[in-house]
Amino acid sequence: VPPGHLIAPGWLRKNGGIAPIVPACQTLPPGIQNLLNQGGPGSHGGNSGTTSPLTILSIGTSGTTSTSTHVIWTTNIPANSRVWYATSSPVAATSTTANGNVMDANNVTFHDLMLSSLTALTTYYYKVSSTAPDSQSVNSAENSFVTLP
Repeated sequence: VPPGHLIAPGWLRKNGGIAPIVPACQTLPPGIQNLLNQGGPGSHGGNSGTTSPLTILSIGTSGTTSTSTHVIWTTNIPANSRVWYATSSPVAATSTTANGNVMDANNVTFHDLMLSSLTALTTYYYKVSSTAPDSQSVNSAENSFVTLP
């Protein structure tokens, strides 16, 4: 197993957020081993039966066009996905958010939600939110992106 596959967002997305099993004979680079030991992307979520606090590890956008973008983030344990977005700040994580929200109920560690029907050359503000099966919930700080012309 190439070590990068254990944390690569594209590979994890293709495989439902499930990391490959690392053979006992494989030596991992220290950074990847530390990330997996901490319950990072691609881990199976745990430290020996104890419940880790749900944490958002990274947030960003990908594939932004004039009318859409993908909001992506990782969590340390499987959880659902929601993005709240608006054209003004601050973004309220409520049903009255100006543009609204997009949600996926699947519990994964790599989250990828597409925002569509956006307006060209517009700044959008967003927050991400995830809730684990044990009801732990976490919201991100506000972020922004600009759509293309």
